[in-house]
Amino acid sequence: MEETDKEKVKALKELEPLEAYYRELPPNKKVFLETFSEVGVVVEAAKVAEVSDRAVRFWREKDKLFAELYDLANESFIQKAELELYRRALGKKEAKMSDVLLMFLLKAKRPEIYREKPTAIPITGEIIVRHSIPRPPSVVVESIPVKQLAKGSQEEGSQDATK
Repeated sequence: MEETDKEKVKALKELEPLEAYYRELPPNKKVFLETFSEVGVVVEAAKVAEVSDRAVRFWREKDKLFAELYDLANESFIQKAELELYRRALGKKEAKMSDVLLMFLLKAKRPEIYREKPTAIPITGEIIVRHSIPRPPSVVVESIPVKQLAKGSQEEGSQDATK
């Protein structure tokens, strides 16, 4: 047996628990997974399965095997979208979806492949940085007792009244 055949057998053995789990799933979870693999949108698949998207999030968080099936369904949808993109790229134009929307979909689902990669822009020239350090005030503030301040403000008030 070649190495690739061994890897395939190993991969199939890893799927066996998922297949057994899938057979035992309640109908609403099965409907969700099947629909999700076709449409790729959780809210839409949840609506068809007559469950809330919150329920789907709960299932994913609490049930490891369901989360694996969810990932497989998502991957299945992505592969269908890629196939459609390749079909269009080869010139078969009986398109059902918008090419632009399909590209956005693939950027969202496979950012590691389809996202736009940032390009570095070389910066040339000179940068001058000037720092201004404020000088401490030259006025010396005297310490004046609070009683004296209060007395001074009363005297000013009485002087204003006599004017």
